[in-house]
Amino acid sequence: MAEQVADSTSDTDESIPLEVQVEDVGPARKCLTIEIPQKHIARTLGESYDKLKSDAQLPGFRRGHAPMRLIEKRFGTSIRDDVRGQLINDGFTQAVEDHSYQVLGEPDVKDIDDIELPDDGPMKFQVEIEVAPEVSLPDFDKLRVVSPQREIEEGEVEAELDKLCRQYGESEPVESGAIEAGDSLVCEVRLHTTEGEGEEIRHGPVSVVRVPADDAEDEGPVEGIIVTGLRKQVVGKNVGDEVSFTLKGPPGHEDERIRDAEIRIDLQIRQARRDKPVTPEELREVVGVDTQEELEERVRDLLGSRIEHEKRVEQHQQINDQLQEHANLELPEGITSRQTERILSRQRMYLRWKGMDEEEVEREIAEQRSGHEADARKSLAQFFILNEAAKKLEVDVEPDELNGRIAVMAIQQGRRPEKLRQQMHKNGELEHLVHQIREEKTLDMILEAANVDDEGGADKDADKDADKGADKDADKDADKDEDSGD
Repeated sequence: MAEQVADSTSDTDESIPLEVQVEDVGPARKCLTIEIPQKHIARTLGESYDKLKSDAQLPGFRRGHAPMRLIEKRFGTSIRDDVRGQLINDGFTQAVEDHSYQVLGEPDVKDIDDIELPDDGPMKFQVEIEVAPEVSLPDFDKLRVVSPQREIEEGEVEAELDKLCRQYGESEPVESGAIEAGDSLVCEVRLHTTEGEGEEIRHGPVSVVRVPADDAEDEGPVEGIIVTGLRKQVVGKNVGDEVSFTLKGPPGHEDERIRDAEIRIDLQIRQARRDKPVTPEELREVVGVDTQEELEERVRDLLGSRIEHEKRVEQHQQINDQLQEHANLELPEGITSRQTERILSRQRMYLRWKGMDEEEVEREIAEQRSGHEADARKSLAQFFILNEAAKKLEVDVEPDELNGRIAVMAIQQGRRPEKLRQQMHKNGELEHLVHQIREEKTLDMILEAANVDDEGGADKDADKDADKGADKDADKDADKDEDSGD
């Protein structure tokens, strides 16, 4: 379906009197046919020549005094190419702004090499874009959320104590002998395609690989890709040995050369280190308690806080599921590399906020890459829906909230907040952190408006109404008794 828009801009010196035709060419995809009138082309050309004339210095003429015909002959082709590119860019930018489109990814200018700057008549070109879909939000007070109930289970305290002993321990280099399960390896890793001579896709000169420690686990991440058979292939090797794996790249990888492609991973072991956990007595000293009972109580508090956080995350997920079911978004047909990278970067930020160490974070991200495109599409839909909900609820992130979150993450990582902030700014991660905080605040506000039931129990709001009703009935009965007593 096409929509004709004529003279779509206001009459200002900066605007172009465009004619734009919009056609839907797929889910969340539009084709813009843009027409720039000859009058504007001539004006832009004239301005470019005038500027060049004032700056040009040709042999035999003083600066700014060369004849226009000579300038046109000498620079005409390059000037027209520059103006052509400028008009394509300006025309597209203005058309997008006029229609208030939120463009995803890079625009696709059709047959860009064949677009000509005409001597007479308008310049016409087409651009296909992916746009953010329209979002329909439900009434938040009609959402229903079950509040999960969970207690600390037997064995969890002991498992957490073991984890803390390893976390506060040190690693020692493996000077001799075979590599064992649980060892940490420093490797040189190369990723190749398996077709032809095997093009090198990626080179990691210093890549840390953890050998799975669990007897029942035989897979682990290498350069962000889950490799099955890692434990079996590596245990028993020595420093200096090489190991190769051939596998299919994960379907959710941000690099399209790796996504769903047959690849080979070559891994050369440079160093190996083995963890030496602290003893329970040493752990008590680190934590600052005197007895084992006090230490276990600290761990129970930690696990209790973690359970509360997981409870909130599950409630947020229920809200997300209901919002997506109601919205029924039309998303672009393919998830682009940039969108996938943004999804994974946002998830990496969230995992760090949960307090995971870097090794756990990278493993989780590698597992997410192994997920199907449907998972990535669901994450992308969540981004658009919560962005619209945040606008509706007027949710903003204050500087103090951002600084507070960075401070917590710095403590969890054992770093100085200002250093972490500098690194996040350099890596472009601050924007993702702001979006994460904004989404969490949005979900909390929606949760306040929703109907919340205890798992296996009654609706809290219904209980409140029932209590009020019971109180009224009790008051009526008391009045009747008083009347009969009189």
